Amino acid sequence: MKVLIISKSDAQGGAYIAAYRLHAGLRRIGVDSKMLVDYKTSDDCNVSGSDGEVSMAWGRLRSFMDKLPLKFYTHQNTVFHPAWIGKNLAKHELVRSADVINVHWALRGFLSIKGMAELAKLNKPIVWTLHDMWAFTGGCHYTGGCTKYKTKCRACPQLNSEKVKDLSYQVFRKKNRYFSGLTLNIAVLCNWMKDCVKDSFLLSKKPVHLIPNSLDTDIFKPTEKSIARNILNLPLKKKIVLFVELSSTSSTRKGFRYLQEAIYKLASTKDIDKEELYIGVLGTSSPKDIEEFPSNVRYLGRLHDEFSLALAYSAADVFVAPSLEDNLPNTVVESLSCGTPVVAFNIGGMPDMIEHQVNGYLSEPEDADSLASGIKWVLEDNDRTFKLREASREKALKEYTLEVQAGRYKSLFDSLVKV
Repeated sequence: MKVLIISKSDAQGGAYIAAYRLHAGLRRIGVDSKMLVDYKTSDDCNVSGSDGEVSMAWGRLRSFMDKLPLKFYTHQNTVFHPAWIGKNLAKHELVRSADVINVHWALRGFLSIKGMAELAKLNKPIVWTLHDMWAFTGGCHYTGGCTKYKTKCRACPQLNSEKVKDLSYQVFRKKNRYFSGLTLNIAVLCNWMKDCVKDSFLLSKKPVHLIPNSLDTDIFKPTEKSIARNILNLPLKKKIVLFVELSSTSSTRKGFRYLQEAIYKLASTKDIDKEELYIGVLGTSSPKDIEEFPSNVRYLGRLHDEFSLALAYSAADVFVAPSLEDNLPNTVVESLSCGTPVVAFNIGGMPDMIEHQVNGYLSEPEDADSLASGIKWVLEDNDRTFKLREASREKALKEYTLEVQAGRYKSLFDSLVKV
């Protein structure tokens, strides 16, 4: 069986990394998997991407052109894709030779709405893996609480639009025209996304399969804390709270302000010594627009090497993911696999990964006090922390290995090919 995974890239982004990990897992269990991407960054000979300056330039131009309709809106700081332009992937030789096509995050001028319909016309089984909500909205990737995707998108709050027939309406109508008659199998990463799909107007009648992301647990594994801290030049006797900055300070969805409030609350109490608290920040090497924390801070930069990332997770006492809306972020799975408990709001896919007070703590959404309580609960008892670390690693080995995910996808692909 020949499987083709379509993704905008094979790295440099959570959804891209997840797609590549699935590809690696499938090959590990003997499946002939290949990837077709717009931007190739790996040296994997089974990944095909744009070659030459002209192709790369055209890819950048397509990405720019896809965003042109947004120029007519004073949209919020959010991700929104009309997907009106893309490559004709249906003619690609890898697509033609594949037995099963697995589409991941392939926007920014790579795969258009019409392009998805062109793939379906080939009469090959298509599995669409949803890394966010875009597939069933009028263009946004997370709705921010808006429920118009259940009926019909229009007057989009993320576009600051009050017009009924705005861009979200046009994109939604186009998706309905192209998607309604397609034979698609939807793969989701968590139960929250499964419920969203079932409630959606566009995809509610499509079969849905729950298959979480995976990672290489031989890379993301626990390292003795003192060793990890020595390698990264982190203090040995501090209580280290780790989080990923990346776009979290610029995106309301990432909930950075709640983390900041929680740290201030912890530092102002007598339960945790302010001098004992230490903040580790992944994703940036400088403060940027991050206000000063009341405790010591170390900016670890962007650790593209997975072994270095694993060391950072192992060095921490707790990892905090304060997102207000999220699917199944790689960072949480990575932290658990390294044996580091996670504190997060009880939203999205978090309860699928975090078992409350077993391998982490689920705080009340949008509640800095509850987030602070969760961090405190993990840090205040060394014996408890040890048990949390063991349970975290156990959860990863049970649910998130490459082999487990690849095996679930292989079973799905086999059932579709036999039909």
